[in-house]
Amino acid sequence: MHRNLDTNTQIVILAGGKGTRLSAINKGLPKSLTPLLEVPIIEHQIRFCRSQGFVNFLLILAYESQKIIEHFESHPIEGIEIKYFKETSPKGTGGAICASLSLLEKYFFVIYSDTYFTINLSDYIQTFNSKLNDNTQIHGMILVHPNNHPYDSDIVELNSKDELIAIHGYPHKKQNLRNLVNAAFYLIKKDLIIGIKDNFKEESIFDIAKDIFPVAVKKGFKIFGYSSSEYIKDMGTPTRLEKLEKIIKKGKLRNLSPNISREVVFIDRDGCINEEKGRITDKKNLKLIDGAGEAIRNFNNSALPVFCITNQPVIARGDINHDELNAIHSKLDFLLGKEKAFIDSIYYCPHHPDKGFKGEVLKYKINCNCRKPEAGLLLLAAKEHNINFGKSWLIGDMTTDIAAGKKLGLRTILLKTGYGGTDLKENVSPDYIFNDLKKASEWITINHEKVRESIIKNIAQLKEHKIILVSGLNHNGKSNYSRVIKEILEGMGYCCNLINSYKWNNQKLCDSSNKNLFIDYDLKAIKLFIDNYINNKFPIYYQDSLRIRKDKYIKNINETIFQNSIIIIEGPPIAKLFKTYQNCSLKILLTKDIEKRKTSLRSQKEYLMSLYQQNVNLLKEIEINDKIISEKYLKYTDIEIKVDC
Repeated sequence: MHRNLDTNTQIVILAGGKGTRLSAINKGLPKSLTPLLEVPIIEHQIRFCRSQGFVNFLLILAYESQKIIEHFESHPIEGIEIKYFKETSPKGTGGAICASLSLLEKYFFVIYSDTYFTINLSDYIQTFNSKLNDNTQIHGMILVHPNNHPYDSDIVELNSKDELIAIHGYPHKKQNLRNLVNAAFYLIKKDLIIGIKDNFKEESIFDIAKDIFPVAVKKGFKIFGYSSSEYIKDMGTPTRLEKLEKIIKKGKLRNLSPNISREVVFIDRDGCINEEKGRITDKKNLKLIDGAGEAIRNFNNSALPVFCITNQPVIARGDINHDELNAIHSKLDFLLGKEKAFIDSIYYCPHHPDKGFKGEVLKYKINCNCRKPEAGLLLLAAKEHNINFGKSWLIGDMTTDIAAGKKLGLRTILLKTGYGGTDLKENVSPDYIFNDLKKASEWITINHEKVRESIIKNIAQLKEHKIILVSGLNHNGKSNYSRVIKEILEGMGYCCNLINSYKWNNQKLCDSSNKNLFIDYDLKAIKLFIDNYINNKFPIYYQDSLRIRKDKYIKNINETIFQNSIIIIEGPPIAKLFKTYQNCSLKILLTKDIEKRKTSLRSQKEYLMSLYQQNVNLLKEIEINDKIISEKYLKYTDIEIKVDC
């Protein structure tokens, strides 16, 4: 019978370092007293652990040890007990642990004093306890996580049961290693240290990861990996320290704090991150889409965990096995690492329901709850990572991706890369559409918040109106802006319906030769719709469609409007109705600086050409229409939004 670990578990902090690289900042202080936002890093560590209920600390000291002791004597932390062990000479991390053996308790955490972390220690212990109850031989657990430079990091290799096989120092001799980096945050049973101690001379210098763990594995000690998307960074150089302080000041780490349900980004693999090439069965065929690495780096830098969610029926088909798929994902890790980016975890469904094919693996030929459009993989990720679906995002290139996200209330983004939604397997509309993953990342990490801020400034007016009309320049973000209005109002408890004027477009494709700006739209039908709302002819039923590409539509998108609904109607022709509904609606016009507008249109030229029947002087035609909208309808506008993104 084993005693389950709890908050009485001892926390050992290795605080013997001199901090030579930080000498310009710490002015001769030991590394652990280097100020982070004017507070020593080691004090941050102890206060963070104390906030989670941990009170039992052992500090292993060497350089200027008395200064550390004096600091905590003059800056006591209520409710904790600190013991000190002073090394007579530096022996490395492994030597320090062995030398302090008499003060170690049965189980203890090991923390390096130059790291800042937001790790949920209770979750760590809970995972350890589950292993402890299942396996009487467990002697340790290593925190592992992906980082943006796996090629020059120590990579932890685990088996399918998460048991430690080896720690590979760089340069890595072994290929096909997943991006699981040793975070140097351990939970260890004292028996492991007792069992390996005699392998090292008392005066020798040795390391926990490079020396102790390899010996322990050879001796048969069971050490497990604990994979986490939580935040841990070392601040051992002035540059890293400065970067860490900026991240903390911006509040980005709140999303990675314990007991905070997280905003995350789920991304489909093929057609979103890497090029769509059918069923990939050889890592040689895996190639990143241009900008995908930068996109994921944007999420990493914004403290947004990234989870890849992918259907992989190649397993069920018998085309490849799990190890071969792991090799493909190792290649993905490698390619992203070269771009200083990483995915926190990959979840894949190996199943496929159709049977009767040569070479298939029958145990995977089932109807499951994890193959998209089902949401099982998303639910599994949420269970393991404390995810808030309402704040999170799902990005995909197929309607099956969007459907999975919609089932759990995620904000969904359809990309025009890969299938671009043309699979049409699910009758579901995404919240947003972007050209590629890079554009989607810019929206999530920068522009979405900018739009939110501009809307919040006008929230008092928005709440006062039941009809909100949004118009402005063509291809300038009206749909995205309108969707954020809907998000905010629904978050405040209002019922909203968002209607795109394209519903009343008489032609499937716009004809740029038309001199009348709104000739393609049935303005009478739009007015009838609004009049029915004003005259309380509820419920109002309407059917919409969403154009994906030239001749591809998501059809039969049905909604019902009830009396308590706020309606948001957006699109180019809506500006023409501003005067008609001047007294009973809020009118919003989106405009843009002329030069920025030209740059934006040029960047979209190829896409715009695909939407119009006639392409002669298209950009010039759009410029003329812009001028008409800006000059003719601005005078009837309640709120002008100058778009800068």
